[in-house]
Amino acid sequence: MSGLQLQSVSKQFGGLRAVDDVSFSLPAAGIHALIGPNGAGKTTLFNLISGRLTPTAGRVHFDGDDITGLPPHRVAARGIVRTFQLVRLFEDISVAGNVAVGCHLHSRGGIGAALLRPRWVRRQERDIAEQCRDSLELVGLAAAAERPAGQLTYGHQRLLEIARAVAARPRLLLLDEPAAGLNASETAVLADIIHAIAARGIGVLLIEHDMELVMRIAADIIVLDFGRKIAEGSPADIAKDPAVLAAYLGTAETEVA
Repeated sequence: MSGLQLQSVSKQFGGLRAVDDVSFSLPAAGIHALIGPNGAGKTTLFNLISGRLTPTAGRVHFDGDDITGLPPHRVAARGIVRTFQLVRLFEDISVAGNVAVGCHLHSRGGIGAALLRPRWVRRQERDIAEQCRDSLELVGLAAAAERPAGQLTYGHQRLLEIARAVAARPRLLLLDEPAAGLNASETAVLADIIHAIAARGIGVLLIEHDMELVMRIAADIIVLDFGRKIAEGSPADIAKDPAVLAAYLGTAETEVA
C-alpha cells in the first residue's frame, strides 16, 4: 500500500505517554495537516515517523515498507524528509550551499572520486547544481543563491529550509510549524509554495497552529489531544467536531475559526 500508515503507535517517556495508540493512513500525495493544542504530541509523532524516536509500541509503514525504528538518514533515504520548528541552517555558507546539503542525500562518492573527479562525478555535480536551482526557484530564493544564509530574513530562512528538504527528493514532506513567525503576506506565499510542492506529486503533512492556513490548504486533518487522536476528516468536518472544539476552546458550542 502506498502512503503512510501508523498502526497503534505509542511513545512513553517514563510515566508520560506522549503519543497514545495513534493509528491513521495517509495517501501518497496531497496536503494533510496534524493539529492539536500545545503538548498534544504532534512533534513527538513527527519524531516517531522520521526516525528521531522509536515507538514504545506500534508500527510505522511507508509505501508498504516497515520503517519502524529506522534511523533518520535511512527514513530520509526511503522518501520521508522533515523540517523543524526552529530553523536549522548553516548560516555562514551560501543559500545554495545549504540546499546542496539536501541534494547529497542521494549522491555517491568518496575521497578518491573527489580528487580524481571522473566523468560520473562531474555529471553528479551538475545534477546537484540543477536540483539546487530548481528548489530555490520553487521557493523564490534563486536570486539569493550566493548570499550567506544568515543574511536572509527569518521568513526567507524558513523557505530556505523547505527548499533544502525538497532538494532531498522526498515522497512525503513533513513540515513542522512552517508558518511560525511569519506575517500574513509571508504566510500567503508559503501557502502557494506548499501547493506547488504538492503539485509535483510530493505528499505534505504539516503541523500548524495557523488554523486559517490549515483550513485553506489541507485536504484532510488529523487532530491530537493529550497524545490521542480525537478526530480525523475534512476541514469542514473538523471545524464542527465537538471533541475538537472542546480540546481547543473548552466548549463544544463555538466552531473553530
